[in-house]
Amino acid sequence: MIKYLYYSIRNILYYNKHRQINRVKWLQFTRSNDINDTKLLLTNYMLATVGLKVSNGNKNIVPWYIPLSQVQKQWISLANNEGYYVELT
Repeated sequence: MIKYLYYSIRNILYYNKHRQINRVKWLQFTRSNDINDTKLLLTNYMLATVGLKVSNGNKNIVPWYIPLSQVQKQWISLANNEGYYVELT
């Protein structure tokens, strides 16, 4: 139960922290010339708004004991449909 509460609070804090728009990421996105880089940057940018990021591995890295919001679950599903795997920031 304590582990559940700890990771719930941690997830909420990261979620709120990453909702802030980061100007550096936006400048990177607007200056990119390669379509694949642009797609990856945009995906990372959008996932960061809900406390997630694209994983370098070949599977999702989200521990089962971390409760995710409905929005986070939808973004994970959308990223998986585009061929990206997701992890927590």
